Amino acid sequence: VNFQEIETLAGEWIQKALEQLDSLLGSGTSSNNGQNDLGINELIRSSLLDDQGEFSIDPSLISGFFSDENSNNIIFEGHDKLTETTMSLVSIRVQGLDTFKELDLLNVVGNYTVRNLLKMERLTFSIELEATMMASSLSSSFIDASNAKPITEVFTIAFTANDIGIDFTILLALNEMTLGTIQLGSMLHTTNILPCLFSAIDKASFTGLALTVTDLVPPTMTGFLDRGIDQIMSSGATALFNMYEKAMIRAMPNF
Repeated sequence: VNFQEIETLAGEWIQKALEQLDSLLGSGTSSNNGQNDLGINELIRSSLLDDQGEFSIDPSLISGFFSDENSNNIIFEGHDKLTETTMSLVSIRVQGLDTFKELDLLNVVGNYTVRNLLKMERLTFSIELEATMMASSLSSSFIDASNAKPITEVFTIAFTANDIGIDFTILLALNEMTLGTIQLGSMLHTTNILPCLFSAIDKASFTGLALTVTDLVPPTMTGFLDRGIDQIMSSGATALFNMYEKAMIRAMPNF
């Protein structure tokens, strides 16, 4: 479907369906606290988030980047003359997916390309890790402590990004034949709009992406058994963050 000629090629009902989709996700609704909220936030809460307002990511999806065969979600392994250390992912949780505050969707910028602008209040990532450290088992190790028990620490790293802007364009190939077989009545029900449109997509790819963040909150590290270690690690993480915050913001995707 050529979006520049959508009314002449497919009729007004396709244009109406796209407008309904935009309205479904962007129209204001009354939230539990009485404040006006976007439809996309309500949709995300009801379909993706748990009772705590969090979305959990399977750790194996991330640990798989570190190893093809990674049954224990290990992301780091080190063995030197002093210690043998492993670090694995326990859980990954995301908060704030329901904090969209602005949506400007499906703006036609080319024959087959649409531009979308989104703004979110915040995103908080909480990554729970397990670190296990034991004495080195190398024959050349500095100490012989083969009978010593390993030390295991489970801790959480949390960091927040505030005032997030996402600007992306999509090359979208909608099949005219498939669209022609969709009954008009089904498109008029808001719950059917997304499945109907998705069924007609032959190809979709990102052609542009720009991500902006106004503020990054310094990460916190909690959960260490020793309060001294907890404080040292948190202070070190904050110091490193303050050094590289501006560089990280500049390195946000923009193409």
